[in-house]
Amino acid sequence: LKGWSLGAEGLISDWYWMWSLQYIGGKIVASQDGEINLEDLRSLNPKLLHPLLDNAAELDPKFMAVYSYGASVLPAIDARLAIELTEKGIERNPEAWRLHQYLGYIYWRMKEYEKAADTYERGSRIAGAPPFMRQMVAAMKTQGGSRETAYELYTQMLAEAEDQQSRANAELRLMEID
Repeated sequence: LKGWSLGAEGLISDWYWMWSLQYIGGKIVASQDGEINLEDLRSLNPKLLHPLLDNAAELDPKFMAVYSYGASVLPAIDARLAIELTEKGIERNPEAWRLHQYLGYIYWRMKEYEKAADTYERGSRIAGAPPFMRQMVAAMKTQGGSRETAYELYTQMLAEAEDQQSRANAELRLMEID
């Protein structure tokens, strides 16, 4: 479509984006089951969601809502596809720390704490990334069982904290580890 869209890539990307929202909404409404498990949407058989989101991302690589939605919904369908889409977003938007947050979230859901910690660490080094990204590194290390590393990270965060909330959070986490 890129070569045939005559400069309307953004408009067509928006169309794919809206179609992806309506697609999942329609699947939920049409579901015969009264209860939907938002942690596992495979029963809805949403085969087209990833292609719709991928097309939107291909047409407009800076369309952040596509990656956000993909990182939130796709893990409940196919975590591998969610990772693929989010990594594509990171590759095309290296300045977007939030994409690292989304990818870290996916790895967290998969209980791959070391990968989540590495992802949050990479994201925390991006200009403008908030302090909680460093806190997430330590949280993932703690959940993954590496308490020594988490203790070191929280100690460093406490020493470098520029605001009271970050300082209080680091102190609380250090007490929890102790």
